Amino acid sequence: MLKKFLFLFLLGCSVQSFAQVKQVARLELEENDDESGNVSVLGNHGFLAHAWGAKSDGMQDYHLVHYSSDLKVLHREQVKVPKRFSLQQDVVSPDYSKVTLLFTGPKDDFMVVTYFPDGKVIKSEGRLPVGIYIRQVVILENSLFIRGVLKRKPMLLNLDIRTGNFAELQKLTDKTLTYYDMESMPENNLVIVPYTLGKKITEERFFLSFLDEKGEKKFEDFHVKSDPGKYPLNGSVTFLSSDHFIVVGSFSNDADRLASGIYMADVQKGKIKHIKYHLFADMKNFFTYLSKNQQARVEKKVERKSKKGKENALDVLITSHPVFEHEGNYVYIGEVYFPTYRQEAYTTTGANGAMTTSYRSVFDGYQYSHAVITAMSPSGEKLWDHCFSMWLFHKPYKPKKNIRVLINGDEIQMLFSTGSSVNSAVVKGKQMSEKNYDRIEGMNEGDKTRWTGVTQTEYWYDNYFLTYGWQKIKNTEEKGSKRRKVFFVSKLQFQSKE
Repeated sequence: MLKKFLFLFLLGCSVQSFAQVKQVARLELEENDDESGNVSVLGNHGFLAHAWGAKSDGMQDYHLVHYSSDLKVLHREQVKVPKRFSLQQDVVSPDYSKVTLLFTGPKDDFMVVTYFPDGKVIKSEGRLPVGIYIRQVVILENSLFIRGVLKRKPMLLNLDIRTGNFAELQKLTDKTLTYYDMESMPENNLVIVPYTLGKKITEERFFLSFLDEKGEKKFEDFHVKSDPGKYPLNGSVTFLSSDHFIVVGSFSNDADRLASGIYMADVQKGKIKHIKYHLFADMKNFFTYLSKNQQARVEKKVERKSKKGKENALDVLITSHPVFEHEGNYVYIGEVYFPTYRQEAYTTTGANGAMTTSYRSVFDGYQYSHAVITAMSPSGEKLWDHCFSMWLFHKPYKPKKNIRVLINGDEIQMLFSTGSSVNSAVVKGKQMSEKNYDRIEGMNEGDKTRWTGVTQTEYWYDNYFLTYGWQKIKNTEEKGSKRRKVFFVSKLQFQSKE
């Protein structure tokens, strides 16, 4: 028998400055519940919880449960998926009109399941190019844009979710082609595809391709011509009119492909009117949030490069968010991370039968240390910048965006979860509030969280966010020592303080 627990409550969690977070509702699902595992937000339509179910006759059930914004069940659906398939990615349309699930099998067979807020479900099937490794999927209307690699060559596909038919796009013959993170822009009916051509970064040319729903070019590819010694690593586009847009992204000032700072280019009628660069090393407190060991390494690296005549030569790995407009200016958010390694022991046997134990370094995920937020004027001048600590509990093996952003009047509200805490930072005017550390707890009297796994936080609707993940909870008021493992979904409200 499935057991669910829904709690409605107000748990005030204060931020030291401008805002407070309240957990207004919480849903708990037991470990064997049909919908415990994945969550896809649907704006004010609620959210979709989905997970694997029972296996039979070569197929496996996949359960879809649609909850309202009050955490009440609206629809239940179930689809049959071939047993050896796995969920490759779930993609929510930017207007929250549908959730599309891409399942793939061992022979690159695929199934696309699309759920609509009225409870309707459609499916399509087919076979992708054999051996493709999928790196990213975005959606525009009824098309999935799939960025992948096949036999060490980049590939871009456009797949119709209704029919399962797909076509390869951008069949460029240049062997140096590399694609980067795509961006869906439904308000312009575009998908932006950044790519580079060139054998090494010092020879690369950075382009933006503008594709419509069918994957056809809406404009000519745009070459972001940077200054000598400045090499764009990515680019996010904000349209001001049909022939006027802003490009903001990170750039490197040498050949190591690490980000040295951010650039902003103003493009009018296919030409760059101006381009400005801002180094991370010139931003306030950028070093502060690194560990002591990281600070020491960075300082040595800066010293080495300074001896070669490269001033402020600070390079980092950074996950860039799409730039957004706020109060007539342009705001960039980036999350800084670095690779971590652990020592692993292994044993070898020599010719004489003697056993020897040695150690090797093994990649142990990316540690996110801090984030930077900076505003630039329409002319590209830096107006202000702030950094704040992250130090996530979990270390993902692939770079990802962890911060969720809400524009609430004159405030920029940022939220991210780490373990059992929800942290926030708020920018108002040119000032930033201090982050807070709010624990996600159960509702029952005496509930104590003993363990929290990887948690995710998503912007939901209005000033609400959704945080979900796994927890082990022990109730100190109950007899015995039983702990319950639950998949929780918490509804958080971000409230401004006057």
